[in-house]
Amino acid sequence: MEQCEVGTGKNGRILAASSKFGRFSPEAERTVRIPEIKSDPILSKFADAWRECDSSGGRIVVVDWEMAFPDIPKLISALRFTENDVESFSLALISFQNEPNFPIKAGLFLSALVDVCPGADFIIHTAHLSLPPESLGYENKKKVVVQGSVGRELGNGMRSGSIIVKGDAGFCAGDMMQGSEIVIEGDAAANLGTMMNGGKITVHGHADRYVGDEMNSGVICLDGTYDRISQNIYGGFIYSKDKMIFHEK
Repeated sequence: MEQCEVGTGKNGRILAASSKFGRFSPEAERTVRIPEIKSDPILSKFADAWRECDSSGGRIVVVDWEMAFPDIPKLISALRFTENDVESFSLALISFQNEPNFPIKAGLFLSALVDVCPGADFIIHTAHLSLPPESLGYENKKKVVVQGSVGRELGNGMRSGSIIVKGDAGFCAGDMMQGSEIVIEGDAAANLGTMMNGGKITVHGHADRYVGDEMNSGVICLDGTYDRISQNIYGGFIYSKDKMIFHEK
C-alpha cells in the first residue's frame, strides 16, 4: 500500500500530496495549516487525554483498542468543545503519527470526540497522515465528512448518521453496521460490508473481492468496477451500476 507523501513547509504548514492509497487523487497538492497544540487550550486537553490512552502506562491501559473504546469518552466528557475543535485535532494528529498503534488509536479517539461533542456535522482530515486512521466512525451516530482516505473497518458498528469519505477505504468498510449510510468516493478494499445488518454503502471507485461477505441486511451500491461478491451472503441487496447482482431470498 502506497502512503500519502507529506512534507513540512514554512509557517507550520504541511504540504500534502494527494492520496496514493488506491487510485483516488482528488487534488494534485494542497497546503494544510497544522494548528499548534500548545497554543490552544482545548487541543492541549485533547492531547493530554490522548496520552492517557496507552498500551503500556496511561490511565487507560489498552490491550484491545475496540474493547477500550467505552473508556475513551470518560477522558473528554467534562470538556466543552465544538466541531471545529475536532477538525483541528484531526490535523494536529500528525504530531503523534509515529507512535505505536497510531492508526487504530487515532480512529477510535476521533470517533470518541465526535460522539461526545454536542455538534452534529464534522470534518475530519486524514490526507496529511502517513497512515490513515482505522475504525474511524466506530458506532457513529453523526454526520462525518472525511477529507482523505481511511484504514480498515470504517464505520464499524455504525448505528445512524452518515460518513462520506473523499478518498479510499481499507478492508471491511461498514463492518457490522446497523443502519445509516456510508459513501466512499474512491476505492474500497476487500470485504466491503462484512456482517452488515442494515444501512447503505455506496462506492464510486473500485471495490475489491468478497463484497458483502456474511452480509445479513442492507444495501451495497457499486457505481464503479468490482472484483467479485462473496459467496457467503445471507441477505440484503447488492447493485452494480443500478443492476441488481444479489438480492435476499
